[in-house]
Amino acid sequence: MLALIRRRSPWLLVPALLALAAPALAAQPAPPGDAELAREADHIAGTYASLDRFSGAVLVARNGHEIFSRAYGRADLERGTPNAVDTRFDLGSLSKQFTAAAILRLEAEGKLSVNDPVSKHLPDYPRPAGDQVTLHHLLTHTSGIPSLFRRGELENVEPDCAPRTLEQLLAYSRDLPLQFTPGERYRYSNSGYTLLAAVVERVSGMPFDEYLRTALFAPAGMRDTGRPDPAAPGARDATGYDGYAPELKRAPCVHPAWNLGGGGIFSTVGDLHRWERALAGGRILPAAQLEKFYHPYVGRGRAGAGYAYGWFTDSLHGRPLVSHGGTSAGFVAEFYRFPEDSLLVVVLSNRLPALGVDVPAEIARRIAARALGKAYELPPLPAAVPAAELPRYAGRYRVAPGREVVVELRDGRLIATAAGEGSWSLATAAAQRALAPGSDSVAKGMRILDAFAAGNLAVLRGALAPRRAAEVSDSSLLWLRGKIDRDARFGRLVKASPWRTIADRNGYFVDARMTFEKGEWFVRAELDGEGRLMGWYYGTTLPSRVELRPEGGGRFFVDAFRWEEPDLRVRFVSEGGRVTEMVIEDPAGPVHAPRIGAAPEG
Repeated sequence: MLALIRRRSPWLLVPALLALAAPALAAQPAPPGDAELAREADHIAGTYASLDRFSGAVLVARNGHEIFSRAYGRADLERGTPNAVDTRFDLGSLSKQFTAAAILRLEAEGKLSVNDPVSKHLPDYPRPAGDQVTLHHLLTHTSGIPSLFRRGELENVEPDCAPRTLEQLLAYSRDLPLQFTPGERYRYSNSGYTLLAAVVERVSGMPFDEYLRTALFAPAGMRDTGRPDPAAPGARDATGYDGYAPELKRAPCVHPAWNLGGGGIFSTVGDLHRWERALAGGRILPAAQLEKFYHPYVGRGRAGAGYAYGWFTDSLHGRPLVSHGGTSAGFVAEFYRFPEDSLLVVVLSNRLPALGVDVPAEIARRIAARALGKAYELPPLPAAVPAAELPRYAGRYRVAPGREVVVELRDGRLIATAAGEGSWSLATAAAQRALAPGSDSVAKGMRILDAFAAGNLAVLRGALAPRRAAEVSDSSLLWLRGKIDRDARFGRLVKASPWRTIADRNGYFVDARMTFEKGEWFVRAELDGEGRLMGWYYGTTLPSRVELRPEGGGRFFVDAFRWEEPDLRVRFVSEGGRVTEMVIEDPAGPVHAPRIGAAPEG
């Protein structure tokens, strides 16, 4: 689970796209016809699937007609069940559009107004917040109500597989002070959408999910959309997985009721296309409410970027874009609608890679680029090499004292495993070379991260920026540390090591590796310009096992996520026909790892 500093997109921190190596198109191509676009969409999604980066379903529609849909990968790895176009995936925050549409439909029926204060429909909601916050504020994330799942605020609410009622969910934030005057600024809040679900229930007189079924899903012909029971999953419900191949693991169970109003809806790519057509055809909302639905009301800190009612508004490839994404335990969803081009791209996935790399967004962006006549790039596919060539690269390579890379041939693929002292990743071997250990930025950040590692509350509270101090409880500050302590996979903390610093327009980030007896965590502290703590997030670090994909001539592409850095490659050096060295070609400088023996058998 990621603890986010700030939201670059809902639920998921999206880094800069991976630096991609092989251009798929050299020049700006002309927009393709439907058949050609379908072929290229399959090529784009299929490339990520063949690299084992993507598992899910994709749909492309133009001018209201589906021109492509296909599924890739497995809905259940353990059972070998393949994904299909009618497989149901968790939409995460993409579900928010349904909550917004429910409010607007009730407004069209004269039962409420988006300008109503919360207290008009929920008179028991605490005042003065209930009188100050309107439904419009909730819809646009401008309410100031602290988010139930806002990791950047260091809150200590962690979902689990047990269901929660609306009353229980609202109790987590209802008595907290507003973070700012309603309408003053935009700050993404899942709790705001949970409150909207409570309004829908009160005004409609129906349970929230029942109202969605009868007022939205049924008129749209959406037969496969709803909130499942994890204790009795449907035959077509995908299983979510966390991590990055080849180190995937089944995601922990999070009950869909945990984010009522803001997430937890399962659907298919086909149902989402039916939803988009029902909206366009006026079967869900009349024209006045539909205009409100898509209108950008607030800015999000970047020119042209705004938020409507359950929608992000922006531009992509020079064209207006209405979109939303979502993540949940083991799932990622992306919905891209280009209104002026009558183009829809939907990508649903049952994999949530470590550290939040958004592969569905990469796929959607590239499909949209091709549809709009723009060039794009794709990750390189492995080169064909003789089967007899790969075994010669297997062996043990010393990267540094106490740290090795073990390269093994498994099922015709070369797998490199970081082994030795603690736990680390091949992808981080040269990262510290770009670090200035004695810099003031690193010193300030590591003082905070060392306090985090030690559970030193006094230092952590003293490091908080003034505007954060009033928002963060003592238990919240120690929650992250406690979560690590409870994770039996890792064992005792050995040390906290600085990795690097990254400048940001509001300050800077300090990244560190928390090395344990059995594994590693990645922790980032966000500091303002004065070096004071604004927030942090965390996750298991880059995978210790990665695949080396051949490019020919003894060079290999390291198929592993790199946090906002170029992709990594290795090459093998031979003398007299025998491999003697592996060289990690890192942008921070090459790392020479001599071969010290054969790979262990078995």
